[in-house]
Amino acid sequence: GRSLREFRLDWTTWERWRTAHPETRVLTESTGYVRDYGRDPYGSYNPPGGYYTSEFTLFERLYRDDRRPTKAVVLCSRTPDGRVAFALDALRSEAVGGGEVGETPYVAVYDAALDTGYVYRNPEGVEFAPVDGAVEGPEGRSYPTAALPLDRQYAFEGMWFAWAGFYPSTEVYGRV
Repeated sequence: GRSLREFRLDWTTWERWRTAHPETRVLTESTGYVRDYGRDPYGSYNPPGGYYTSEFTLFERLYRDDRRPTKAVVLCSRTPDGRVAFALDALRSEAVGGGEVGETPYVAVYDAALDTGYVYRNPEGVEFAPVDGAVEGPEGRSYPTAALPLDRQYAFEGMWFAWAGFYPSTEVYGRV
């Protein structure tokens, strides 16, 4: 009768992580498996021409949804109001994005340090704007992207084809 707890997973590089969290310790690379931890484990799935740019998938898609390129990275969230995805490349350029799930406003903010984002439930429709790596809210108050005064939702990065396969009725925001 118990459920597993979800936890935040950041899809970032080791260099970005170490810069943002210099206290991080690697316990061991001796895992019992023959693996080169200096190489991308996805190998040819990530061609030299760009990070996950091909349309090739290792398996058949569950659902075809052409609102985004197959492997476009989206910031995904299962919220109490429904499912939402924000195009990560749009969030990178705009720093703050908004949308609605049902009739409830949500806001997504970009964290340049880890090249990720956070999704917040924003029922009052509070306006936020990017300011020097932070976010400015009401009365000119500044907040770190990971600490807006709203209910932060569990969110993570995923490829569009995978998210849309499981949640085809997802609301999606941001131009690619």
